[in-house]
Amino acid sequence: MSEHMTIDFNKSSVGKTNYPVMPDRLYFSISEASELCLVQPHVLRYWEKQFDTLSPIKRNGRRYFTCKDVFSARQIRELLYVENFTIEGARAQLQSDNEARSVDQNYYNLIKDAIINLKAVLDDLK
Repeated sequence: MSEHMTIDFNKSSVGKTNYPVMPDRLYFSISEASELCLVQPHVLRYWEKQFDTLSPIKRNGRRYFTCKDVFSARQIRELLYVENFTIEGARAQLQSDNEARSVDQNYYNLIKDAIINLKAVLDDLK
């Protein structure tokens, strides 16, 4: 797996569905991405219009999906096919998940800043 990625995309499952293992590549064609997500290519094209989190790179009329896009499509599939969300409900769920991650990141940053400030105070006291 590439060292610059922070999410372990090689997990073979997201939620309750067993997905194929993610190959160690940066980009996937739409047919490869559809196989990795267990959906047809036309479904990915439709989801691309419905979900902001799914945004493959387009060059010369072709779509190139990143690992992040495939992971996002797997999340969408879980919400729609396994948890029976509507498109609108899945969109709202993804939005709330993103907001929760954002809040977690904000708390992490506050704690990190507090630690830095406390170390500075300790250094001043020495």
